[in-house]
Amino acid sequence: MIKFLVGPEENTTEFEVHKEFVCYYSPVLDAAFNGGFQEEETKTYRLEDTTAGAFRYFLHWIYGQNLEPDEKSSISTKAHHLVRLWVLADFLVIPRLQNAVISKIHEMSEKENVVFVRVLDYVYENTSDDTCPLRRYFVNELAFNYSGGFKEPELFPFELLLELARVTTRVSPADLKPLSSFLIPVEED
Repeated sequence: MIKFLVGPEENTTEFEVHKEFVCYYSPVLDAAFNGGFQEEETKTYRLEDTTAGAFRYFLHWIYGQNLEPDEKSSISTKAHHLVRLWVLADFLVIPRLQNAVISKIHEMSEKENVVFVRVLDYVYENTSDDTCPLRRYFVNELAFNYSGGFKEPELFPFELLLELARVTTRVSPADLKPLSSFLIPVEED
């Protein structure tokens, strides 16, 4: 077993996880725990830039390949955990998990007929550019499926508005992209 310290130092949650599972799914963790780094000796890995909630989703995925933890949170809270999980999966280089997360967000969005605009600040603060699949997914959703208006401009990062303007000025509703266009190619085992 190895230990993960999740969250900022003043609010850390500790998790014990089977090393084989995390190393199998993440080349970053495999290198950390099997490559002569400090983590191999201490059997501890610190993840300050995520939350315990997002990490619980991570554990459900690595142990059961699902994103349905026994959580009675609101759909908005689940969306926040999932977006943080996507960013964590990007850091840990787990494209399958990124694809599962974006598919789950899409499923929840369609079921509830909502675009999760309250996660946009986090997405834009923690991803790099308009080639990021998560950004492209949200721009697509806002361009073609959002009817909530832009009454709360603080919910929409400036970069997103620029990307949205670029998309909506040169496309028609027939250009709505399928979910598969936002998934990351994955090598089969």
